[in-house]
Amino acid sequence: MAQRLAHVPVGWRPTQLLVRLRRFACPHCRRVWRQDTSALAQPRARLTRSAVEWGLRALALDSMSISRVARTLELSWHTANTTILASAQVALLDDPHRFDGVEVLGVDDSPARFAPMREVPPLCGATPGGATSTPAVIIDLTPVRDATGPARLLDPGPYPADGWSLFIGLCELLWKD
Repeated sequence: MAQRLAHVPVGWRPTQLLVRLRRFACPHCRRVWRQDTSALAQPRARLTRSAVEWGLRALALDSMSISRVARTLELSWHTANTTILASAQVALLDDPHRFDGVEVLGVDDSPARFAPMREVPPLCGATPGGATSTPAVIIDLTPVRDATGPARLLDPGPYPADGWSLFIGLCELLWKD
C-alpha cells in the first residue's frame, strides 16, 4: 500500500513523498498491522510534519497567503488551511497558562496606524486600505513596569480577528527558535 504526502518544497517546486506502507501478518494469530508512520505525518494526513511547519513559517514569517502555500505544496486550499491552522491552534491557543504572570495590560495600535499595506498579515481578516487594515494588539507591560525587560505581545484568545492572534502567537513562537 502506498500513500502520497505533500512535503517541503525544494526550490519552490512542489515535492510529493510516495510512502510505501509495509503490511505485517502473524501466521500464528492471523493478525495484520501496518508500519507506523506517525513520526512522518499525522494519521490520515496529506502533509508531512515538515510541510506543516514550513506552511506555518510561510504564513507567519513570509506573509504568504494560505492559497499561495496550498499552490506551492500542490494541495487544495481547504486541505492546507485546515491542517496548518489546526496545527497553529494547538501550538498557540491551547495553552491555559498563556496569561500567567501578566499584571499590566496595554494596547498597541501602531500596527493599525503605521503598517504599510504589504505588511498586512494574511491571517488577520483585514480589509484593504487605511488604518482599519490591521487591528491593534494587546501587550503585557509587566516587564516594563518591573524594569525586567521589554513588553511582550499577548494572545487574547478567540475573538473576531482570531487569525491575527494566531499570526502574532505564531511569530512569537517561531522567533524564539
